Amino acid sequence: SSGINAEYGQMTGWLTYGSKKGSAEAMRAVLPSLHKTVDKLTPLVDADAMAFSNYLAAQRLPQQSADEVERREEALEEAVLTIVHVPLKIMEVAGECWEALDKLVTSHNTSLKADLQVAVRCLE
Repeated sequence: SSGINAEYGQMTGWLTYGSKKGSAEAMRAVLPSLHKTVDKLTPLVDADAMAFSNYLAAQRLPQQSADEVERREEALEEAVLTIVHVPLKIMEVAGECWEALDKLVTSHNTSLKADLQVAVRCLE
């Protein structure tokens, strides 16, 4: 859920842009950062899904011989490392949104308060 923060923040920014007096300048300062973060997160979400698929594939490897057991264990170990690494990277990248979300708190369209709160909660 870490990646959701950037998307909710970006949505709040775009829906605020021009709808609140004086918001355009503030949103022009915030939106590029959020957009950049979303662009970084998209391939990581795909990598997360692929890591889990690789783990499932490793679990299905044959275990008839000692060599097969060893290859399976190595594949499982590699898959587990990736399964752990990718979500950590997602959290690291999502954490880049704090400053932008902080700026949104003071300049967002108030009808989007709940959406902004979701963005912050997902980042906590």
